[in-house]
Amino acid sequence: MRFEVRRSEWYRGWASQSALFVEEARRVKDEPDRKRCCLGFFANACGLSDDQICDRSEPLYVPEDLVRNFASPDWLNLDPTLSVDMMIVNDDEGLSDEDREERLIVLFSKAGHEIIFVD
Repeated sequence: MRFEVRRSEWYRGWASQSALFVEEARRVKDEPDRKRCCLGFFANACGLSDDQICDRSEPLYVPEDLVRNFASPDWLNLDPTLSVDMMIVNDDEGLSDEDREERLIVLFSKAGHEIIFVD
């Protein structure tokens, strides 16, 4: 699957407040609302809505009934080890955005997906 991450809506580098989708109540001060981590964008591309992934810190915490009823096989087949590696890279405060993007491109390609960063 090929999917896009809009940099203007990308939530990254905040390991202490990791989330697939950030709502106003959980956002870091002065951060815009409606931000997603890389896996949040992937979840949307796989058929899960923002409401379904809101307040979920990682894919494991998305309720099974939502996954079963709304998510594509791409979400269901994501290797848990790779998803943990993706979260670590996404939330690593010591990485530049350029390094983060390069590493995520490699990780998603290992999972058989193409992540594209835009805007």
